[in-house]
Amino acid sequence: MIREQSGYANAYGTSALDRKIEARFNEIFEREVAVFFVGTGTAANSLALSSVGRPGGVVFCHNDAHIANDEGGAPEYFTGGGRLATVSGTRRQDGA
Repeated sequence: MIREQSGYANAYGTSALDRKIEARFNEIFEREVAVFFVGTGTAANSLALSSVGRPGGVVFCHNDAHIANDEGGAPEYFTGGGRLATVSGTRRQDGA
């Protein structure tokens, strides 16, 4: 990023660096994929939820989930009124 931050570059996912990153994702997933560049983790999480949910729908997540406790209403906004419904549960020690 330090090397790429100087000089002029096109904005909004159209620069040469953006194209390199997109090509790398295509290699990783072994198919052409869409890459969306966002400015924050909150935007990434909220847009990801909006891509799989319906407006006014419900996303179930753990009581301690980051999206439920730290995103400040952004998931509800970006999903078009979707709700986050928290559920309790224990964490398995085997990481599953």
